[in-house]
Amino acid sequence: MKGKKKKKPAAFPAIIALSVLFIVAAAGLFFLHIIPRSTTTPVFEEEYASSNEFKSIITKVDNLLYEALYKEGVNEEDISFSKVVPRRKRNLDWDFTEMNVRLNNPDSVGRLETRLPQKIYSMHQDVSVESEKVSSDQVFFNIKVFNCVTHRLELKYKARKKIRSAHLPKVAFIIDDIGYDISLAASFMDLEIPVCLSILPNAPYSKKIAAATVNKGGEILLHLPMEPKGYPRVNPGKGALMVSMDRETIQKIVREDIIKFPGLKGVNHHMGSLFSEDYTKMKHVLDEVKKHDLYYIDSRTTDRTVAYKVAKALGVPAAEKKWFIDNDLSETALKYQMDRLLGFARYSGSAIGIGHPHKETLNILKIYTKQLIKSYEVVPVSELVK
Repeated sequence: MKGKKKKKPAAFPAIIALSVLFIVAAAGLFFLHIIPRSTTTPVFEEEYASSNEFKSIITKVDNLLYEALYKEGVNEEDISFSKVVPRRKRNLDWDFTEMNVRLNNPDSVGRLETRLPQKIYSMHQDVSVESEKVSSDQVFFNIKVFNCVTHRLELKYKARKKIRSAHLPKVAFIIDDIGYDISLAASFMDLEIPVCLSILPNAPYSKKIAAATVNKGGEILLHLPMEPKGYPRVNPGKGALMVSMDRETIQKIVREDIIKFPGLKGVNHHMGSLFSEDYTKMKHVLDEVKKHDLYYIDSRTTDRTVAYKVAKALGVPAAEKKWFIDNDLSETALKYQMDRLLGFARYSGSAIGIGHPHKETLNILKIYTKQLIKSYEVVPVSELVK
């Protein structure tokens, strides 16, 4: 009789499985330390998360106007903004924009009077335009989205006069959501123009980036997370201030976040469309900001924000953002967004633009650097607070 084959111990497969798991885990730990972790910023910027059709159409109207004006040969410096104010109707919030365009060719008024309405009507069924002709050299357009007046555009022929202002318009740039990419943050600081970095309190590289920026003489802000509308679907990240919190809790979080970053100059909020509408909660925040002699920038993630109003009431140096310069990262949209910011600066004397740590944003700032140095005074945000 042939001898019976010996059976392998029942535990043998389990030992092999455990060994494989051990090797995989060890390899994972090795590569975790050897290969740099992904530094991509999480997608939780409220401006993108809370986008809707109404605001999307308004942005398309903005771009259409610039496209039509540039095709007509209008120069960027001949476009200015006399008014940008928040409006609300039927639960719709938007910034009403009043644009003033100087035309150097008298025939341009007639051509644009015909072409602009055609282009506007063709873009969307819920967009309309009404014209008011004052003379052959001047016409106004009222543009409506969902039957809400979102733009008022003045076209006026006026021969160019070379008049140089005694003071250049001032522009300041803030780059939000810093703390996830050391290299990209350094690239913003290496620009020929000053850029203020607004740093998330709990991102992995925030302290390192903040220290390096201060050491180079740069200006840093605390990018303070606050509760947005739509939470928890719209996530402000770790350590956010919530409207359900009491004064002691709110001020403790603000105080602990501030002391993390020596050399801090100011604060602006991350998200916060719900929180920044609450007068009492913003007072708790700004009372603590005032104790540390910091300024406050209202990021205006909602048209009904009270942050700037409360800051002024408390005597906290403050200012407001005029535009996010990179809501749309396409090359054409970035240009139009920058031109809108500069147009407002030319009219009012100063403007604050907020961008984000995207390579496209870095590139558009590089493209505009020569123009900014020549025709504007680019300053740290601290020079524009009141």
